[in-house]
Amino acid sequence: FGSEWLFPGPSIYYPRVEVDIVSVVKAIILKPDQALKLKAKEDCTDFEGNERKAGQEWLVQREGPYLPNVNETVMETITAYILTDTEALHVRAKSTFRNVRKEIKNAGTEWLVT
Repeated sequence: FGSEWLFPGPSIYYPRVEVDIVSVVKAIILKPDQALKLKAKEDCTDFEGNERKAGQEWLVQREGPYLPNVNETVMETITAYILTDTEALHVRAKSTFRNVRKEIKNAGTEWLVT
């Protein structure tokens, strides 16, 4: 196989004899309480400039349209949990990661989200 790339609009694409159009990719619209779970098909750089390894999964948590790259597989759209003052989520880390507060959470660590 040769190279694959995304030709994002708005623009005009003039077909070339050397190129096959594999598919037309539509943007996914994310609402304020949604995130998009993605998986890297091969080593790549995501839209924020982060290096991703093949098989790595991550979330896109920004509202509005998201156009998946050719090296990304859309796994699912995730909806946020709305918690009241009498609820909490008991969660467990599937793998070691750094959270949004830059704290390291080791695989198997459990905690409550309130």
